[in-house]
Amino acid sequence: MTRSSDPDAWATERDWREGDVGAELDEFRRVRGETVALLSALGPGDLERVGLSGAFGAITLHEYATHVAEHDAEHLAQLESLRRALTPGLPS
Repeated sequence: MTRSSDPDAWATERDWREGDVGAELDEFRRVRGETVALLSALGPGDLERVGLSGAFGAITLHEYATHVAEHDAEHLAQLESLRRALTPGLPS
């Protein structure tokens, strides 16, 4: 497992127990917006170009972008679940 895909290394390095959650989410939105803009600007066939990932081996840009989007959605759902658990009375 590479350092970039090791969840324990990420958690230790970032130690997000303290800090401004709103600022972190704003930064997440900004960076993902840049990613969407970059992908939107690609030409025909670019998403099918193959690259090498340390975690996945040979993978197309489309496959990798899909993985990132699904991974983000998983973590955002975890955050929402945690928020609901910690905030009594939130509507479902």
